[in-house]
Amino acid sequence: MPPSAIPGEIYDRLHDDVNQGDRHSSWIARNKVGLIKGTECKEREGVISATQKEEITSVVTDAEVRDFRPLLYVIPFGRVRRWTKEVPVNERAHPMSVEFIIESLPRQAFDVLELRR
Repeated sequence: MPPSAIPGEIYDRLHDDVNQGDRHSSWIARNKVGLIKGTECKEREGVISATQKEEITSVVTDAEVRDFRPLLYVIPFGRVRRWTKEVPVNERAHPMSVEFIIESLPRQAFDVLELRR
């Protein structure tokens, strides 16, 4: 499995970049791009307004490295099965990995952990 498909690897790399204050972190840069793309999708879907999209984009753009500290989302599959769809093989980090997309995740379906080291 490539590191981009292993949650622990993602967590560790992001944790290290945040702890080291790496303002050139590729992990944080990709995270910012993903968040901004997400606002564009959610605006098109009518989930957020243009004003909300601009506010989120501004927050993401101005965020400090420490604002990207990693969090671990614990999502029991049984709670979210009905909202998942399998990622097509050609879009996976590795063709043998099993990956899912959860389009809409209700807050009661997961827990958030912040690990301290």
